[in-house]
Amino acid sequence: MDRVLSQGLIGINSYVFSSEKAVKDIFDAPAREKSDMIYALNYSQFIKVELNDNAYFVSGYERSIATQIIETNRKVADKKNLMIAVIILFFIADAIIGLILWRKISLNVRNERIIGLRC
Repeated sequence: MDRVLSQGLIGINSYVFSSEKAVKDIFDAPAREKSDMIYALNYSQFIKVELNDNAYFVSGYERSIATQIIETNRKVADKKNLMIAVIILFFIADAIIGLILWRKISLNVRNERIIGLRC
C-alpha cells in the first residue's frame, strides 16, 4: 500500500510541477505585461490544478502522513517491548549474580569468624 501511495504522490507532484512550468513558460515568453500575467494565470491546466488541489492533493498527503504515523507508532511499540525484555533480562541476571556473590561473601565472612575465634 505504501508503494502505491508514494507512486500516486509522485504522479500528483509531477502534474502540479508541469502545470506550474507551463504557466511560467507562458508568462516568460511575451513582454511580461499585466495582460500576459492574467493570461498565464487563466491557463486551463493551472485552473484545473488549483481546483483539484484541495480535493485530491491534500487528501493524498494526509493519507501518506497518517500511514507514516501508524508505521512509526508500530515500530516504537516493537522497540519498546524489546527494551522492556532486555531490561528484565538484565535485572534477572543481576539478581542471580548478586545471589551468587552474596553467598560467597557470606561464606567467607563465616569462615573468617570461625578462624578468628579459634586463634
